[in-house]
Amino acid sequence: MEIGEGVTSIGKNAFAGMTAVQGAFPLPSTIQAIGASAFENAGFYSEELNLPTGLRELGTAAFRGCDGIVKLTIPGGVKEIPDSAFYNCGGITVVTLKDGIEEIGGNAFNGCNALQSLKLSENIKEIGGYAFSGCTHLQRLALTEGLERIGA
Repeated sequence: MEIGEGVTSIGKNAFAGMTAVQGAFPLPSTIQAIGASAFENAGFYSEELNLPTGLRELGTAAFRGCDGIVKLTIPGGVKEIPDSAFYNCGGITVVTLKDGIEEIGGNAFNGCNALQSLKLSENIKEIGGYAFSGCTHLQRLALTEGLERIGA
């Protein structure tokens, strides 16, 4: 399955629960918005998911339950990683948050039990409740100087 260049948004629940997808699932560089639960529990595999640099909006639970993601990069144009965005993505081992991201929502990475490495954006101001709960292999998390609230 392939989403063609020129597509700018993926709507709410668009690929939720879709288990027939085999292999990688590249997203076109033109994507600016991914809706709530767009890929929730979708059965695709991506060794390295680099969300498009033009992405501005990521919906609640957008990738919830996607065990096939291993390495994840979120561009700085996304100001907020919403609640439960990557909840129970048990395959994620490395997350890179580019500068520009200001908020990590509640439960955003909850249950990502393989997560070992997380590089926070320098702009992070708020981390929601239970954002990293269940990340049992996370060895180190360096909090940034501009961080104002945790678990609020």
